[in-house]
Amino acid sequence: MRQISRMRSRSRASVREKLLDDRSVTAAEAARHSASNAPALELVDDAVIGVDARGAITLMNRAAEQLLAFARRDAIGLQATDVVALDPPAGASAEGSVPELDALVQRVTRERGTDRPLRIARTIRCRDGSRHQVELSIAPSQPGGEQILIVIHRACGGALVPAGLSHFAHHDVLTGLPNRMLLEDRAASAIAIAKRRGHRVALLFLDLDRFKQTNDTLGHAAGDQLLRSVSKRLLECVRGSDTVCRLGGDEFVVLLGEVAHRAGCETTARKILRSLAAPHRIGEHSVEACASIGISVYPDDADSLERLLEHADLAMYRAKHGGRNTFRHFEQSMLDQVRERRQMEAALQSALARGEFELHYQPRVELSSGAVNGAEALLRWRHPEQGLLPAARFVPLANEIGAMPRIGEWVVRQACHQVRRWRDAGVPPVPVTVNVGASELCRRGFVQCVAAALDAAGIAGGLLEFDVGERALTKDPAAIAAALRDVASLGVRVSIDDFGTGYSSVSYLRSLPIAALKIDASLIAGIGSEPGPSDIVAALAGVGHSLTCRVGAEGVERDAQLLFLRSHRCTDAQGLLFGAPMPAAELERTLRQGVRWQPAIAPPAPARSAPPTNAVARDRRAHRVLIIEDDLASADLLIYILQAMGFEATAVHDGGDALLAARAYRPDLIITDIDLPRRNGFALAEDFRRDPLLAAIPVVAVTGCVDTEARGMTRARFSRYLQKPIGPEVLLDAIRTLLDRSATAAA
Repeated sequence: MRQISRMRSRSRASVREKLLDDRSVTAAEAARHSASNAPALELVDDAVIGVDARGAITLMNRAAEQLLAFARRDAIGLQATDVVALDPPAGASAEGSVPELDALVQRVTRERGTDRPLRIARTIRCRDGSRHQVELSIAPSQPGGEQILIVIHRACGGALVPAGLSHFAHHDVLTGLPNRMLLEDRAASAIAIAKRRGHRVALLFLDLDRFKQTNDTLGHAAGDQLLRSVSKRLLECVRGSDTVCRLGGDEFVVLLGEVAHRAGCETTARKILRSLAAPHRIGEHSVEACASIGISVYPDDADSLERLLEHADLAMYRAKHGGRNTFRHFEQSMLDQVRERRQMEAALQSALARGEFELHYQPRVELSSGAVNGAEALLRWRHPEQGLLPAARFVPLANEIGAMPRIGEWVVRQACHQVRRWRDAGVPPVPVTVNVGASELCRRGFVQCVAAALDAAGIAGGLLEFDVGERALTKDPAAIAAALRDVASLGVRVSIDDFGTGYSSVSYLRSLPIAALKIDASLIAGIGSEPGPSDIVAALAGVGHSLTCRVGAEGVERDAQLLFLRSHRCTDAQGLLFGAPMPAAELERTLRQGVRWQPAIAPPAPARSAPPTNAVARDRRAHRVLIIEDDLASADLLIYILQAMGFEATAVHDGGDALLAARAYRPDLIITDIDLPRRNGFALAEDFRRDPLLAAIPVVAVTGCVDTEARGMTRARFSRYLQKPIGPEVLLDAIRTLLDRSATAAA
């Protein structure tokens, strides 16, 4: 039941975030499919209302019905102001003016290109006469979209607000801190004084790091408690003349008046980071609350609150990208990068229509014959000013702005037509591989698009292949599996790309219609230089053979790598050793010439014995590993890899049986999950420590748990803590290090 509750909490949190942040669905589609979105809306605890450009309600979830005491069937089509009545701010008259909610919606409509929702705190009057103190977030469903979403959040266990609407209108409902309205007043005053006296005003923009994980794992009530704890500590870090404001969500602003020099605000920023880093006691949990801080200063960086906020926000995101739990000052280069991004975004939106995209092809070679047996289509953008750009320069941005579905469809059509052109030119056609992301693969209509592209080009499905990244398989396994089966029904073959970097189980892979596994280039690069990568590649090749798949490799650059792959029965390879990505005409010449690659060096003679490289290699087969994992598929994969590496490995799937199993098996190392039936990993670690037979055995925690308290406990109680998903190379390195250390200690 606890797992179901956590799953529901995560679903609600992800849906709530999607309502304001997901830009992949257009406003027209949202309105058209509001009925089909109803189940998702019901997962959200907050009241959600959608309105069109005229302010008429188009959708409403059950939470909104309950809060506003207004039936959905009666509300649809009414003006939002007829359903959501806001008490006016203190000192404002409601007579003869546009209703406040209408004005707010109109403001958001005018500024709908922005990414940030408009947030305000108000008292709402409901149909049954009740009043509630709430926080409203108002934003378009996508930048530039016509539909506006209104999310009404009633703080869980919020602080008591003193009587009087004046205070409430100027303070945050949850924390009691000044809100943006009061911040504007105080900032205007501070800037005016600074202008007269010739000193500076600093603005610190704070965003809590990984706050969403706290909400997802502990619930929104715990998240609200954490926000109140953070607010209290922020007040303790500043002077009485300074202002601490909550903008909404997990964003705070600290306004420092009368700053003599920039170093003064850095001192405050460091003090805040130290204070927030100390664990916060939230119920029975100890939670960390690190923050990223951006700093802007008047008059050096801006001359108004709006500009100070904008610039501090940019600096805050630079701090987040720089490693989190730190601060950054605003720099002009940040604004230049924003302008460049906007220009790139505008150019990208029209690049497809202008015909600026093209495909280059990297040959794939069959290792048994050395002949080209396929090619990978790689997207390029011939930018009118910057020249030919690789996909890594623009695909992430295309995904963010929702342009990737159209571009992806173009890539599939273009690849199919290129195969047809080669065939018509008398060139023996080879399959072309296209990289497909998880979201694109599961998108409605994608399979129909692929079928149409094959029909239009007049080619068989076997001449088209899709590469799907291994990590993408874990995002929505059921949806991915269904989409892969639909694709396979067209005759299109599917390869798992970047194999060895994720945490896919053998049993899950066996259930998928997979034709090939492609070992990641980062592992291929280490072949021959050290034992770890070579052993892992050999183990992964064994996994592929057990699944009766082709086993390919990416990033092959040296003959020694080619020989190693051949010796482990890998079937295909691609990389600079065979050729860089090239235009279609150049690959056509290669295909016409029938080039065959052979290694420039002869295979080495097999050695009778190899010198041991470490304690593990000297007596690898003597080492036993006990795996405690309730997920049978994950345990299956770990056993397979460890046995391929020469270890003995066995698994137990219930924490209640683990202690007896460890005593009976007497392993050299234990790998355990944290969340286990009957007895969790923390309790087992204590059991092992107290048992004289097991106390010296290294214990590795491998878990997907993100609870900050759990993270601290695992570091304290286990020999090593590894966060899922984890690649085999990292796991093997940890095992070797701990066994070497254990052997040294025993000696």
